[in-house]
Amino acid sequence: QRQVELTKQAIRINDEPLMHFTDNVLLGLSLEAKKKVTVLLTGEGADEVLGGYVRYKVHDGEFRYNMLSLLNLIPEKYLSQDRLKKLKRYMSLRNPDAQMLMNANEVYLSDLKKLGILSSNLLPEYRINILEEAKSLFPKNRYRQLLYLEQHTHLHSLNDKNDRTTMGASIECREPYLDYRLVVGAASVHDKYFNSKGKGKLLAMDSFGKKLPDYIRNHRKIGLSMPWDRYIMENPELRQHLESMHKSELFEMGFLSHIDIKKAVENFKSNPKSNLGWMKQLFFTSLWYEISFQ
Repeated sequence: QRQVELTKQAIRINDEPLMHFTDNVLLGLSLEAKKKVTVLLTGEGADEVLGGYVRYKVHDGEFRYNMLSLLNLIPEKYLSQDRLKKLKRYMSLRNPDAQMLMNANEVYLSDLKKLGILSSNLLPEYRINILEEAKSLFPKNRYRQLLYLEQHTHLHSLNDKNDRTTMGASIECREPYLDYRLVVGAASVHDKYFNSKGKGKLLAMDSFGKKLPDYIRNHRKIGLSMPWDRYIMENPELRQHLESMHKSELFEMGFLSHIDIKKAVENFKSNPKSNLGWMKQLFFTSLWYEISFQ
């Protein structure tokens, strides 16, 4: 229940729908930290600047890309891991540019089509322009094009989340990896320092990373995530909101009016884990609307 209260508080602090769904954790950590300190440091930006996310590996080399494209030939029922199922949905876009534009997404075109809101009006012009700029800067390296795109899109939203949740606890949060000298310097070095081998971030791992203890260097990469499928289904307050979403005026507005929200909720309930990606978008936008306007 504490996580639910922190989530509602984070929604009020953000003053707009949540995007990353870990705002409650960061807010809780910030509130605890505030009891003892006034400034926090975070590693935000290291993955986007130096190349650290696993999802970047898809675009690091034509051979790997072509091998992963073979997933399009395998029926989903033969893929046991959720990660592989998601990767198949991603590769089904088939166009490398479209894939890079949606690399940070949990929701793909196939999901929008299922929801009945696939529309040219959703074309992300800003992202397209940034990708074209990235191509002009790194014309022969799709991997670095993706990093540049991420720095101007996904990272912006992460920084916004960080800033709002930490300031929501009246604490200052700094991002050393986003020092402009590091960002500009990293963008200027040779392609050989950028590949997805191992954990990636070769510039960091092969410099000061050598001074870190083995238990840090060798620790597997773990993302920050919340089991929202379980929380939404099992927490009484969240479950009540799920069951009443079809009553919200939100789904009478704009492109959202094309969604059969009752059917969407039933589909989610039939398989919460598999359908969580798009449901989080609808659920938390609906929760934001209720908290903000009702």
